[in-house]
Amino acid sequence: MRKISLLLICALCALAVSAKGKKAKVVKQPAVAVLLNGSTAPVAVTLTDTATVLHFVKPFFWSWGIMGEAALVCDGKEYKVRSGKCFKRKTVVPDWTQYIIKDEKNDRISIDPKAVSNEVVSALPIVFNQLMPTVDLKDRSAVQDSMVLVFEPLPKNAKTFDFIEGKANDCWQAYGIRLDGKQYAPSTFTPEPAAPATFGPYDGKMQRSRIFIKLLGDVSEEALNSIDFSLHTFGSYTQCYPFYRIVADSTAAPDSRTKVITLDACYPFNANIRSGLTNFDIFVEPGKDLTIAIDVPALTRSLNGDASADFIRFCSPYTALCEDYFTRKHFGQMTRQMPVPRNAKNAAPMTFPVYRDSCRAALSRDLAYAKALTGVDDGTRRYLMLYAEGCYVAKLTGYRRWLHQFLYAQGEMSGEKRDSLFKAHYGKDFTLKEKDVAATLNLFRSPEAVAVLNDARSTDAYARANGLEQSPLGKWCTEIKRVIDVKERIGKMQAVSDEEIAALPEAMQTFARADNEKLKATLKRLAEEAADRIKPTPEVTDGRMLDAIAANYKGKVAVVDYWATWCGPCRQGIKAMKPLKAEFEGKDVVFVYVTDFSSPAEAWSEAVPDIRGDHYRFDAELWETPEVQSIPRYFVFDKRGAMQLDETGFTPELIDKLRELIGKLLEE
Repeated sequence: MRKISLLLICALCALAVSAKGKKAKVVKQPAVAVLLNGSTAPVAVTLTDTATVLHFVKPFFWSWGIMGEAALVCDGKEYKVRSGKCFKRKTVVPDWTQYIIKDEKNDRISIDPKAVSNEVVSALPIVFNQLMPTVDLKDRSAVQDSMVLVFEPLPKNAKTFDFIEGKANDCWQAYGIRLDGKQYAPSTFTPEPAAPATFGPYDGKMQRSRIFIKLLGDVSEEALNSIDFSLHTFGSYTQCYPFYRIVADSTAAPDSRTKVITLDACYPFNANIRSGLTNFDIFVEPGKDLTIAIDVPALTRSLNGDASADFIRFCSPYTALCEDYFTRKHFGQMTRQMPVPRNAKNAAPMTFPVYRDSCRAALSRDLAYAKALTGVDDGTRRYLMLYAEGCYVAKLTGYRRWLHQFLYAQGEMSGEKRDSLFKAHYGKDFTLKEKDVAATLNLFRSPEAVAVLNDARSTDAYARANGLEQSPLGKWCTEIKRVIDVKERIGKMQAVSDEEIAALPEAMQTFARADNEKLKATLKRLAEEAADRIKPTPEVTDGRMLDAIAANYKGKVAVVDYWATWCGPCRQGIKAMKPLKAEFEGKDVVFVYVTDFSSPAEAWSEAVPDIRGDHYRFDAELWETPEVQSIPRYFVFDKRGAMQLDETGFTPELIDKLRELIGKLLEE
């Protein structure tokens, strides 16, 4: 942990002591029981008869911001914040970015303490409820990494207190800050011996699973009540209807220190458990329970830089697997990434044969590594080997995406140019057909391989290219791809038949049927209220969707607004333009609104009747043209179809600019 500089201690004491002769008690590096919402523990607390002062250091943070209602809580009583200051310190090198440290275990970045000197270059009073930038990318010679807050004095006999930044859910919270200079004792939890991991096969039927999260240590009830855990999935599991359903279960928790997530699952999946306390990955299998014990004070020490703090234990048939997800001890050795960095400077993109050879070499290394492992059960070893093969298939099928990312990082911003390069040169040798290699993969012969995948669609493409559709994994991918296709069609506002829904796995049918019926009601409402406003997607082959839309309105001035239902500035701009549209009503002016499928069908359909003009909604590939990189984005075309305005972002001044330009173009 970083030592507090002499200048900062002087500043701390000067703020704390308001009466001459008063002696301040300074508690350095006080122990903290619980940190929530990314908060940081105070590195020092100063106590006097007239004030309580907390000193924070955040090695890397884009901005400080403290809510005005910040308070300390001791024995149920609040002690309000009075004032505060932020300190900027000089770095020992011209550019602090040389000292950035990535902590993947705790999912954060910081600056090595060695990069920051003790020289304070400025001190700014804190303006509460406002963000204060801490890193200046133009001047990398100093970092505003220290903050002092002054509160009302705590009682003289106070032993612990809590720091609560504000009432909002994402505010900093630090519970159990000790004033006796002692540390919290480590907690003990001995998990029951776990049986070796076994996987599948899976029949797609829902089975009950529970995740028990035991919170260990000297943790107050107030802190416990503030901690909530949620489950998040990724990959194919976010593309299709859920493989699991969270179930309300108020009877599952054996005590107040155990949080429980109860769910019904039909397939195994990887997930991320999130809370204001911490995030970590787990493996969930239908019908199996998982117990996780978290030593909360030890976790707090880890968040404060104690790399030796051991704070988590897993107990299930997949203990070794969950621990590896958490530590990345073995998974970290698997070559999940593309063969070379996407932003390698002065490098030419690999042709597909070279790319494929690189992927094959990585697969050989990964399989050899997993096969040679000691100290893991056979189930976990087999999982790692199947995982390596799944990574190989995903990388191979992702060549085109990798090429686009590589070219983009090299400065090629045009999606049209990247597409043409792929078609004309790099994609000529692209093929997923490699039956010699595919025949050696256990991935498609193993029913349990379902457990290692999170991209059914790319695996399905590989299976079809190599005649593996009827393999255990091939059948599963076909089934899941059918679910994804149905969901996407409904998302594109295309109703599906009852027969198509009946062909889905039983667990998915309920979700699909409910969405389909909701869509039918939406389409009926649109047909009655705004059918004339919804326009068909123009057919384009060169990616120039904006030009195709503008071509529909030659002879009129066209104002094109790229927006989304979830975009606040977009909605603000649409509302602000209502008077402008009224001014030009009946004249040769048309207002056109363009969004993509990220605007949910229901929200979009509810908005359309209230937004007069023509509306287009299509997939992201058509929407993300070279011309449109961010929203809201406004274009104005004259009567000949020539672009006369391109404006990013909404400002009140835009209305006057549009009024003047439209009037001018109407006179031409």
